[in-house]
Amino acid sequence: HDAAWYHDSARTGAAGVSMLVGSSANDGVFDRLGELKLNDTLRVERGDSTLYNYSVYKIDRGITKESNDQLLETPDSTAPWLLLVSCPTSNSAVCSATGRTVVYARQI
Repeated sequence: HDAAWYHDSARTGAAGVSMLVGSSANDGVFDRLGELKLNDTLRVERGDSTLYNYSVYKIDRGITKESNDQLLETPDSTAPWLLLVSCPTSNSAVCSATGRTVVYARQI
């Protein structure tokens, strides 16, 4: 399973916010996203095999109203951030209208 990169976000590893969106339904790529805790470390592999490590900074559960653009706001836009956004359905057309888990992580 792969996550999708949100085209209006920064490239993973670059300054700003890189947003990855994936399904948490039916054994999706983010089906265990809800198990992450503050300060957990996670690793992301980009398509060119470059690896990046991040530390979980904040977790929001049940997000329903924020657009993807609103989620891109962070405390420090000059640092590399990662946003992992789960969609509890495999239908991306209704994802923003349902509860999502959003994990904010800072590159370490």
